[in-house]
Amino acid sequence: MRENSIYTITPPDMHLTIDGPTITIVSTNDKFINEVEKLHERIFKSVPVSIYHCGGQVNETNLAWLLSVMRLSDNIFIDLNTSNDLGILCAVFSDVNAVFINNEDSRNDIAKLINAVNNGLNVYESVQDYFDMVLSSSE
Repeated sequence: MRENSIYTITPPDMHLTIDGPTITIVSTNDKFINEVEKLHERIFKSVPVSIYHCGGQVNETNLAWLLSVMRLSDNIFIDLNTSNDLGILCAVFSDVNAVFINNEDSRNDIAKLINAVNNGLNVYESVQDYFDMVLSSSE
């Protein structure tokens, strides 16, 4: 049974919380979004989690909203396989911890570039790989 609340917020809405993490997801894949939600549900069992996503590709109608909510976020999860270049660039230039997932290896060129820059950006093969890293670093 879920003890915490998961708030899913899409444009143009915004939500401020008293406690709990705020996450932004850049993806058009519902399965990816659900995996990130379940990850945070397992980690944060007793505090609310706010999850922002565009509900589609990043474009000129939701770009300002995305940039605004990224500033409120603790982490940004980017699905390299479904995100367009505009969404990826928003995350790269953000000051927030960005977690890039390249689970289908369809954007290896972008993943290599992100890793080569080595400015604190991380590329993982899956949301589960990221979760495993979080668990192992907390031990």
